[in-house]
Amino acid sequence: MSKLTLTPPNSSNRLEINHFQPLIKEDKSLSFFDNSVYAKAQPSDSWSDSNGFVKQWGNSIRFGYRKLSSDLSSYHGFNGGYDLAWLGNSFFQQIGVGGELIRPSYNLRATASFPLGNGGAQASSQSAIPSAVLQLGFPLGIPGFSGSARAYYLFGEVSNPSPGAQLQIGYGFNHNLSATLSGSFDDIGGFGGSLQFKFLFRPPSPAAIPAGMPYSTAVPYSQALGNIGSRIIKLSGSTPAYGD
Repeated sequence: MSKLTLTPPNSSNRLEINHFQPLIKEDKSLSFFDNSVYAKAQPSDSWSDSNGFVKQWGNSIRFGYRKLSSDLSSYHGFNGGYDLAWLGNSFFQQIGVGGELIRPSYNLRATASFPLGNGGAQASSQSAIPSAVLQLGFPLGIPGFSGSARAYYLFGEVSNPSPGAQLQIGYGFNHNLSATLSGSFDDIGGFGGSLQFKFLFRPPSPAAIPAGMPYSTAVPYSQALGNIGSRIIKLSGSTPAYGD
C-alpha cells in the first residue's frame, strides 16, 4: 500500500510505500515479511533551496505471524523488526515490536520502539526517542466510516516522559482508497492534525474470501501492518510529528 500524509506547515508531509509478503501460509495462520520505505519533507514554513525538499527518509522491516480464530471472524498476531532513518549525514536505528487483535466490532493494536544507540554515522546532537503506543479502532455505525483512539508515551525528549493522545476518523471511498483525518496532542508538539490518504494496491476480492470471514477481518489479515506511530523513528529536537 501507499500512504500520503499532509500536515500543518510546522510539520512534515510524508510519503510511505509499504510491501507485504506472505512467507508461510497455512489453513488458519500466516507468517509474513513487511517492509516500509518513507520520505519526510521539510516543513513548508522553513523550506528553502539550501536545505532541500526531503528532510528525513527511512526504512522499516518487520517479520510477523497472524492466527485466525476457529470461525474465521477474527485474528491475533505479533511482529518485530528493525528500523533505520537518515537525516542529512546522521543515521539512527531502533528495534520495534507490535501486537494486534482484530475483531469485527473493534481492533486493538500495540507497538513499542527501542533505540539502538545513535548509529555509526551519527553526526548531530539528536537522538532517537523510545515510544509506546496503544490504539483502539472501531466502526462508527455509518457505512464507510470508522474511528480510532490512540494513547502514546514518548520518553527522553523532555524532562518528564510525555504522554499524548490522538483521535482519528476514517472513510473508505472504495476497497482501494481511504482517507483519515487525525487530531493529536502531546507536550512536545502541542495540538496538531493531519489528513492521510491510503491506497491498497491489491485488496482481497469479496468473492475470494472464505465463507464466514468478514471483509473487515480479511483486509487487515492480508495487508501490510502500516504504522501506528512507532515505525518512523522520532528524533529529539525535530519538528512535531502528526498522523500515523
